[in-house]
Amino acid sequence: MNTPDRKFGLVLLAMIVVVSGCTDNSQNTSVSISQTDGVQIESYQATPATLSGGQPATLQMNIKNKGGVDAENVQAKLTNPEFGSDSGLWSVSGGQWKDAFETLRGPDPDAGQNALTRTIQWQVTAPNKNNEVPIPYDFSANLFYKYQTQAVTQMKMVNTNSVEGQPTRSTPSIDNTGGPVQMGVQASSPVLFTAESGGSSKTQPLCITIENSGSGTPFLYEESKVNGAAYRGVSDDITNTINLTVETSSSFLGFGADADKSTTVEKELIGSNPSTCIDMTSNYVSTSEGSKTATITVTADYGYRLQDNTQITLKTGP
Repeated sequence: MNTPDRKFGLVLLAMIVVVSGCTDNSQNTSVSISQTDGVQIESYQATPATLSGGQPATLQMNIKNKGGVDAENVQAKLTNPEFGSDSGLWSVSGGQWKDAFETLRGPDPDAGQNALTRTIQWQVTAPNKNNEVPIPYDFSANLFYKYQTQAVTQMKMVNTNSVEGQPTRSTPSIDNTGGPVQMGVQASSPVLFTAESGGSSKTQPLCITIENSGSGTPFLYEESKVNGAAYRGVSDDITNTINLTVETSSSFLGFGADADKSTTVEKELIGSNPSTCIDMTSNYVSTSEGSKTATITVTADYGYRLQDNTQITLKTGP
């Protein structure tokens, strides 16, 4: 397993992925990462937006990964209107699902590279209807992708006999990578020890707050697979739920009843800023040691779904 420090470093350094021969050669030093976005739908439209029965149209969705890590397994699906081979139904060439990009990189400020705008297209053909008035059809689409937000905080342990005065305890800061799921921390630092405590340890709650800051819906990615195909099983049972992993490489800190170095839980995101709390056990700090600082990494793994809509009007027929 990668150490948390190494993993966080890898997350912050966005990998440059060349897709379908496209590259971005810009050297813009002002490139920024969106703190609360992952992949975004830049536009979604039909061309032409008005047509006669039997004529084709193109649905085009332009997307961009604005967040802090690569988006994986980017796919999109047309969800309506009803499609089929019957002459009275719309048909879609190649099927409703589009396996768009295996990986969609985000912006890279270090290299001065903006995120690329990528395109997903469907070819649809209008039904043959003997309609007396124009009929508008809504074409709804879902965009899915796999994402990760990683946050780092630090917990300090202090022996009060090694410093002057009583140390002030406060909530430690936490730094998140950019993504639609953002995390906070609720805990008190430093953990205080005295010489009279002997070799004892201390246990206190470490609470992680989680917020869906994006415009879509997170869900459990692994549970979305049906016969190995991701996103086919996205339902109410797995939406608004993520996998949350808390870990440390510190030898003097652990989590849970067994003070493990890593713990993973499923967390449901209901309400504003839901939180999950775990026991955090800190080992004794002696007077000669003075203080110790442990790095804690919190990783949220999830799938994410965005929805959009465009319209095509079928002219009067036949």
